[in-house]
Amino acid sequence: MPFIPNTNLKKLYNHSSLTNTDNGVCFSMKNRLSPVSLEQIHHVALDGQPIPGDRVTISFSSGAEYPANQINPDNPVDFPLASLLTFHLSVDPLDEGKHDLELVLECQPFGRLELEVSDSLKGFAPVPGEIPRDRINDYSEAIIHSRQEFIRSQTGSSPNTSRSILSTPAGHRAISNISRAPSRSRWGSPAPC
Repeated sequence: MPFIPNTNLKKLYNHSSLTNTDNGVCFSMKNRLSPVSLEQIHHVALDGQPIPGDRVTISFSSGAEYPANQINPDNPVDFPLASLLTFHLSVDPLDEGKHDLELVLECQPFGRLELEVSDSLKGFAPVPGEIPRDRINDYSEAIIHSRQEFIRSQTGSSPNTSRSILSTPAGHRAISNISRAPSRSRWGSPAPC
């Protein structure tokens, strides 16, 4: 079986995804390694306390949802590359601050994967001066608009300023002149392509 270094395993976890929900706590992982088949969730622990399998549900961004205790080698779940996997834990809400998570998963073709990470649970109120983010979809029109408003409020200028400069004749000439300038290496000869 292929070996995955622990530093690469930690890249699966979406930091700052730890969140209190109406039904408990959730956190997410994104498959940044390779398509795998999730064959079993052996262990989930929060702050050293094991969470029973019947209190753990996983869901994918596609909407598919599975109880953790029903995932087994005879009933595996595909975890495609670049997909988001959210763990929903039916536990009491957590206090703000740092929390430790432990996961032990059986995935083919890698075998047993053990992941230990720490994450901080933040309150729902935005911190003044912090760039707006959306934990679910950080590229939605609404959150992009919120970030643009944030930039306007912090700087007094519009984030579209560069577009308006480029739309002027002087802006086009400047960009045109830059693109025609020969590229040179530090020794004065043209840089290789």
